[in-house]
This record gives sequence, structure tokens and C-alpha cells, in this order.
Amino acid sequence: MSYKQEIALAMVTGNDVSTEGLSDNWEYLYIDTNTTALPRRYYFHANSNSVGIDSSTSMYEGLWVITLSWFDSDSAVSIADNNGGSQFKSNNPNYTISAMLVGSVYPKIATDWYISYSRISNDGYEKYLMLVIDANTGEVKSRSTD
Repeated sequence: MSYKQEIALAMVTGNDVSTEGLSDNWEYLYIDTNTTALPRRYYFHANSNSVGIDSSTSMYEGLWVITLSWFDSDSAVSIADNNGGSQFKSNNPNYTISAMLVGSVYPKIATDWYISYSRISNDGYEKYLMLVIDANTGEVKSRSTD
């Protein structure tokens, strides 16, 4: 019996994303798509000073490889800004933006950007705005707030 490893990108995440869609730290999750072996994930993280790697057999339920074309985080943040993000930023000083690109197969094959704006108040209450954006077409698929 032969074993062929098939590694594919499944998720990209960044915290403290700028309004231009840039981050000092991006994390990349690749998974082994070979169904004859235990699923294995490979986690890479990169910043301006280093690159790290980790691997394990744990998986995220419902996560699958990114198979469709997708646009960069700068375009995703721009779309999010035009759909409520700019207003959130003006109403909530000291906000942070996070971005996550995910491939999924349920309810259909898709590649989506999750752009989240958040601010923690002095009393610990979080205000947030999250948009799910089709990473191929730019369609805003959902929008949720606190």
C-alpha cells in the first residue's frame, strides 16, 4: 500500500489587521486531504521576525480546503468598510480588526472572508461587527452585530 500526502490550504487568519488589510502576523492552516490516513493539520505562522510550524491530528469540524479563487485581505477589509465597518470605526475608538479566510463544503463549496471589528469597553462589554464575504465574488453573505 502506498501513501501519497496531499496538502492543501484550509484557513488564513490575521489579528490586528490594518484598515489596508495588512497584519504583522498571519497564520496559515494546511490539512492533509488524503482520506486513507488520519487527518493531519499543519499550522504555519509568520511575522516580520520569524516563521513557525506545528502539526497535529486534531481538526476543525466542517473545515475543508480552499478550492476556489479568492482575493486578498485588503479587498476584503475595503468591502467590509463599505458595509458598516467605517461607521463602526467612527463610533468605536480603539477598535481592532481581525480577518479569517476559510474554505468550507457545507452548505456548499465556498471560500469566505470573515472580517470582524471589535472593541472592548472599560466595563468589559464587547461591541462587534462581523461580516462574511464571499472571497470570490465580494458578495456580503451575512452581517452580525452585538
